[in-house]
Amino acid sequence: MALKVLILDDDEAIRATLSKFVVALGFEVQSYSEPSNCPTYLTSNCTCGKETGCADIILTDINMPGSTGISFIQNQIQNGCRVKNIAVMSGGWTEEDKKKVKNLGCMIFEKPFSMFELKKWLDRIKEDLIGRKKSTLLQYKIAQ
Repeated sequence: MALKVLILDDDEAIRATLSKFVVALGFEVQSYSEPSNCPTYLTSNCTCGKETGCADIILTDINMPGSTGISFIQNQIQNGCRVKNIAVMSGGWTEEDKKKVKNLGCMIFEKPFSMFELKKWLDRIKEDLIGRKKSTLLQYKIAQ
């Protein structure tokens, strides 16, 4: 089963490029032009399964209509979101925004960033998550 990536960016060209790139790497993608279009944003409580999140990875722009990537992440965390692998992209970072994003435990990508840099980050996460899933499956089999 492919890992899921949630992409939020109001720039259609960036969103489409990122989506195609991430799909080509073997991930499943859901993309939205702004947080309010994302079904997970509209719920007041996390509706994901007990062990899994709505996605394995969130990749969000910082400035979007109606909300910022930081507000989106804060909202998700407040509502119990279990996604731990989050990156925020921007071409106009302020030191205050960088500090907020780092305090939320998110990766920072400075636009324009290289796709190689994004691929390295995604590969690291994929390796970690697949390793954890294999370990959990092995533990389950041993317990039986």
